[in-house]
Amino acid sequence: MEIDKSLVELKDISEKENQDDFKKRLMRYMELLAGYRKYKEPDREQVAELVVQAKGDRSMRQFAADIGVNVSTLSRVINQKTSTANSDELMAKIAAGADSYADFSFERIMDANGKIEADARKTAEAEEYIQKCKQILLTGLIGRGYSVKEVTQEVPMCDWILQTEAVGRGEGRWGFEFKKLTSFGDHSGMPTGSGKTRRAIDQIFVGFYTGKLKVDKMSLIVDRAVIYEQTKNILEQYVIPDEVSLILLKGNGEFEEYVVPMKDNNEKTVF
Repeated sequence: MEIDKSLVELKDISEKENQDDFKKRLMRYMELLAGYRKYKEPDREQVAELVVQAKGDRSMRQFAADIGVNVSTLSRVINQKTSTANSDELMAKIAAGADSYADFSFERIMDANGKIEADARKTAEAEEYIQKCKQILLTGLIGRGYSVKEVTQEVPMCDWILQTEAVGRGEGRWGFEFKKLTSFGDHSGMPTGSGKTRRAIDQIFVGFYTGKLKVDKMSLIVDRAVIYEQTKNILEQYVIPDEVSLILLKGNGEFEEYVVPMKDNNEKTVF
């Protein structure tokens, strides 16, 4: 039986196009890897499930050939026989060659392998930090016998506003700005973040001076003890008409507060 040459040529063209698409995707994913960082231990079971999804209807041997890896490598991943995290390059190849109909993405398999984009990681860490601070604030204020009401009105420079009699002036509106200065895996204690803290304090001073900061007390919450101490030493030289404080979230989950000296000598720490 004579084989139609045109069909063979079409098949060759299709395979070449698939390989070209694979190479383009792989190149893009390899470039993205530079922005990924480890943030948790790999979930081997989830990685295995995603590899099976990426394979689609192809045999394991065919899928391995398509993405240029040894079939035994994929077999170890699927059978969860790997003792360490899988290489980023392997994850990129699996993603680049994934079945187009699969419920699959590069971000999902990287996350399952314990990696996340640095910016996304920072966002996730910052949100976790903010929620932790809010919970400590609420628990601390209520535990000290103060009533607390969340203010939904948006105010420049404020990440969160509470109305509470813990603030003994005006309507008792206490604004908070949260600055996470430490990052995942960074426990050096070096004074990273001092510039951010000083700029934030300066903006608070300007906000009160211009009347744009419409709260009765404003606090900046940081999570680096060395920055807290450095900034506190600087703020001791100030005397201001408004109530501004610097709060440290300590490692034991408690707050330490420093109130900037006030003209009426009415500084009052809550924490």
